[in-house]
Amino acid sequence: MIDVSQFNKIISVDKVGGVAHVECGVTIEQLWKMVVPLGYWLPVVPGTMYPTLGGCVAMNIHGKNNWRVGPIGEHIEELRLLTPSGEFVTCSRSANTDLFLKTVGGAGLLGCIVDLKMRLKKIHSGFLEMRSLSCGNLKECLETIDSLKESHHYVVGWLDCYARGDRLGRGIVHTANYLEEGHPLAGRGLRIEDQELPRWIFGIVPRKLIPKLVRPFASNLGMCLINRAKFFIDSYVVGKSYYQSHTGFNFLLDSVPNWKTVFLPGGLLQYQLFIPKKHAEEAFTRAIELQRELEVFSYLGVLKRHREDGFARSYSLNGFSLALDFAVNKRTATRLGTLCRRFDELIESYKGKVYLAKDSFGRIQVLRARLAQAATPAKT
Repeated sequence: MIDVSQFNKIISVDKVGGVAHVECGVTIEQLWKMVVPLGYWLPVVPGTMYPTLGGCVAMNIHGKNNWRVGPIGEHIEELRLLTPSGEFVTCSRSANTDLFLKTVGGAGLLGCIVDLKMRLKKIHSGFLEMRSLSCGNLKECLETIDSLKESHHYVVGWLDCYARGDRLGRGIVHTANYLEEGHPLAGRGLRIEDQELPRWIFGIVPRKLIPKLVRPFASNLGMCLINRAKFFIDSYVVGKSYYQSHTGFNFLLDSVPNWKTVFLPGGLLQYQLFIPKKHAEEAFTRAIELQRELEVFSYLGVLKRHREDGFARSYSLNGFSLALDFAVNKRTATRLGTLCRRFDELIESYKGKVYLAKDSFGRIQVLRARLAQAATPAKT
């Protein structure tokens, strides 16, 4: 493990060409604060602004727009790698291509990414146009996401993993679009303060108190009630257009300081299943049913659409992913281990993929099989 946090210099930003040259320890937060006032945004971001860009490239992270723009690796112009022999090697799609395709998403196993150049996304406003749709079950959620993926820049689904029967997999699908140059909000929201996450709810309750307020509900019954309430509250605003900052949409959890303390003392485990499109409904239905059978429930379920890419260790595919968050405690630990092994079996049986950034529980046999399957890059 190499700590690169001190290598946090933004070397340059090409204001005309929209390319940022950064050291590996620069965080997403640092870069957006630099480029948003210039009219740019990062083309791919995860659900939090605190990872380093070197780490993001090493894991080839994806966002809520993966089916449209691919993972972050598709936006890297070049990177400089420090190999185990002490040699500095510059690689890209046109120079040392094989090394480039293996380093992006290679989990740092081929060396340390020292710095990189990334193409940025030109934006005309600091706001996105949002819309939500209510879906009564898993099939409807999958079909809705698939039908909207070409007409929207971002699409993501939230699932209520406590619902059962005909309502199993019900949820809310959220869409977001960039604003065009002629939009009334063009030119607005591009100051850093416009993108700062709010510290208050309704101007009354400090967000830093949310973990303390939620902790009493950190149980199956409490989270069942919260999920049910969220579904019905969100259902009242479906179909209505509203506007949200880029940070507010992409970094929702960051707006709750110390949100992970809700899961103390055991912590949080997230399992993300990547399943081909034709098997997604069957596999995810079984994944949700397994939770009920083992009495270990996901407090949060997130559904996303993906596409294939050309990287050697790719976890992506033409299909969907379902990310499930579980609280780890003495009561659930053993059953949670069993549940994750059953999820491994689902991935194997449906020819799914393993995402190294989200896998701390997977069996080595599954990992070897999936990495071997991804060893030959697809043509791009």
